[in-house]
Amino acid sequence: MDLQLPVTDPVLIVAITMGILLLGPLLFERFRIPGLVGLIALGAVAGPSVTGLLERDATFQLLGTFGLLYLMFVAGVTLDLGEFALVLSKVEEGAGIAPSSFARLCHFRCSQGSAI
Repeated sequence: MDLQLPVTDPVLIVAITMGILLLGPLLFERFRIPGLVGLIALGAVAGPSVTGLLERDATFQLLGTFGLLYLMFVAGVTLDLGEFALVLSKVEEGAGIAPSSFARLCHFRCSQGSAI
C-alpha cells in the first residue's frame, strides 16, 4: 500500500484521527503537559501546515460536526437546571427584566425534587 499525502481514504482518516484523539492526551500527560495542549499540537503536526498528513475534506468536516454535536450533548446532559434557573433569575433581576416563565418553572420543579 502506497501512502500518498494528504490521506484521502475516509477509513484511514478516521483511524488517524481516532489514534490522535485517544493516544495524544496520554502521551502528553506522561510528560506533565495537559492533554488538550497535546491534541492541539498533534492536530497542528498532522494538518496541512506541517506534515500534510490530513487535509480538511468532507470526512474531516463530518468528524468535526460530530464532535461539536457530542460536546453540546454532554454540556446539556451535565447542566444543572436548578442552578441555571437561579443564575438566569439573578441576571434578569440585575437587568431589570421580569423573571421568565422558564426560570420560574425550573425553580419550581427543582424545588419539588423532580427533574425536568
